[in-house]
Amino acid sequence: MAKKYSIGFLLPKGIEKKGIEKGLDKGRKQGQEAEKLASARRMIAKGKFTAEDISESVDLPLERIQEHMKAQTA
Repeated sequence: MAKKYSIGFLLPKGIEKKGIEKGLDKGRKQGQEAEKLASARRMIAKGKFTAEDISESVDLPLERIQEHMKAQTA
């Protein structure tokens, strides 16, 4: 009969917790980046803002905003 082991049993103390923390941090950063991009796309769609204004407002590089502006007009 096979024994069942928990992940905590297989890893030294603290490593599991560090891995979970790293995963949560990565997820938060991805979520923040996705929200910045979504905000930029909404601002681009309104057509009332310059690329510089959008870049400054959502804290994304100007080049990235310009790429999305070109993609929306294409």
